[in-house]
Amino acid sequence: MKSRSLRTCVLLATLLAFGTLQAQDAASTDAAPVETEATNRPVLSDTQQAIKVRFDRFEETLFKMARYLQKTEPARAELVLRALGRSKEERVAERMTLISRMLSKEESGAAQYADAIEEQDAVLANIRELLTILRSEDILDENRKEQERLKELARQVAALIDAEKVHQADTRRGTPTDQIAKGQERTAKRTGDVVDKIDAHDRAGDERDTAEETREAGEKSAKDDPAQKDSSEKNDDPRNEGSESSENDGKPNEGDQSGKPKAGEEQKPGEGDDSKSNEQNGAEPQDGKPGSESRPKEGQQGQPSQQGESGEQGEQSESSNEQSPQSAGKSQRSTPGREELEAAREKMERVIDELKQQNRENASKEQEEAIRKLIQAKERIDELLRQLREEERELLLRSLEARFQKMLQLQEAVLATTERLTAIPNEKWTDREFSLCRDAASTEREIAMEAEKALEVMRADGSSVAFPEAVEQIGTDIGEVASRLGREDAGELTVAIEQEIIDALKEMIEAFQKEMEKLRQQKGQSGGQQGSPSEPGLVDKLAELKMLKTLQLRINRRTKTLGSMFTGEQATEPDVVGQLRELSVRQSRLQRATYDLATGKTVN
Repeated sequence: MKSRSLRTCVLLATLLAFGTLQAQDAASTDAAPVETEATNRPVLSDTQQAIKVRFDRFEETLFKMARYLQKTEPARAELVLRALGRSKEERVAERMTLISRMLSKEESGAAQYADAIEEQDAVLANIRELLTILRSEDILDENRKEQERLKELARQVAALIDAEKVHQADTRRGTPTDQIAKGQERTAKRTGDVVDKIDAHDRAGDERDTAEETREAGEKSAKDDPAQKDSSEKNDDPRNEGSESSENDGKPNEGDQSGKPKAGEEQKPGEGDDSKSNEQNGAEPQDGKPGSESRPKEGQQGQPSQQGESGEQGEQSESSNEQSPQSAGKSQRSTPGREELEAAREKMERVIDELKQQNRENASKEQEEAIRKLIQAKERIDELLRQLREEERELLLRSLEARFQKMLQLQEAVLATTERLTAIPNEKWTDREFSLCRDAASTEREIAMEAEKALEVMRADGSSVAFPEAVEQIGTDIGEVASRLGREDAGELTVAIEQEIIDALKEMIEAFQKEMEKLRQQKGQSGGQQGSPSEPGLVDKLAELKMLKTLQLRINRRTKTLGSMFTGEQATEPDVVGQLRELSVRQSRLQRATYDLATGKTVN
């Protein structure tokens, strides 16, 4: 029930993105300087305003869902709140209102189409980002499951390569052919079993995609079909209620949306819908109509959420509903390496035939070809694994950046409160100051929980050394600040530690952003390159080294700050002595982290 509710939110966001795209297309069409009919002028602005109303409902749904999930599934609630916070941060609703004004002639005397289109592009990007946030948990889970499956598949193919090399060596060294043939039959069967397992997985994926596509198409059709282009106005504008009911009177559901079915023609299921509706809803193909073979390509355009979130998978899901006769019965998905494995199995069958005819030379050549095909299959699987790992890295980095942005925002608020309290001597504090200090301590503990969650994510990934150490040090400082504020200590050292926390958070955010930018550049430059044998880490080694340098600089800065708080060679104040001891521990841990990075020792 809860996951279905989250899927509903994703669908709502998809519909919003599609509605905004329609409004943008309409604005682009009307952007010519030619004067159009006056009746067309308010339509664009009204359409945009209707989309804004739907977006307001979407935000309200997100807020209600976050409250509902807060106690039962706090992780999902946090995901929803993050999407809602991002929406508020980017001021999506306000910008939609601005677009509506730009498209209206009443306020400025002329519609500002160029500015409206530019603003719509930005809003569309924001809505797609919300979709990514809402689906990030599911996407990450699916990504990791697929990685596990492909790792096991790669292991099986590697075992087949080793087995085939043994058979080839036996063939060349003169082992009895009947003995080689028996072993070759077993390897061929194992190869066939791997192919069958791949086919079963791909077919199951097709069925899931088809079922999901049908369900989403039904929900989408229920929202969009009643009124073709003006569905949003009719749903949100009371002026259209009468016209909508009169338009639908006496017409079957499957009739043409324009209300003008051609006389004498028999309507097939879905045939009454216009082409745009078919593209949106993934409707069944219209048998006998020209151009039906190109439907999968149209479906790709009609599914913005699938295109934005799952890319190629969306195209495959759409085309699975409209299989041509040639592709009937064949899975629309195709695990990489499947064709090469099938070719290798066929070569193995030829090897068996050659061995039965005592033809060792031809059998060895066929074995060589089988090995080559198996190696090609493994390379393709390894390449997809590399791509999935990069996607996982990007999702993790995006998630960590959002978490640290939230921590930074909260910490800056705590610092502002602490600086206000520092300006007032403790003996002059009133109940208001004590209450502010307690609230700041509570907020600091909330930041500490966020830091702990971020640390868990990094440790679970296990590929980084310096970044978890940096987060752990930040967490220690946050705990120290929470403790100080808890005992109503808003002194100079508390402020200094808070400022260092803010600087550290900014450095972490900048590091995550740089890593994401590197990933985007790598995708653009090395689209078809083979992946490296070792799995890429969450961040590269250069970023790790930079973070180690940053950690050392933090220790140096803290040492100078503490040194300015006492005179002479030895610190005597217990608070300062405790801080210096903590710095000693950090220096030791930093030395260990540097050694681990140099020797390649990580969790995984």
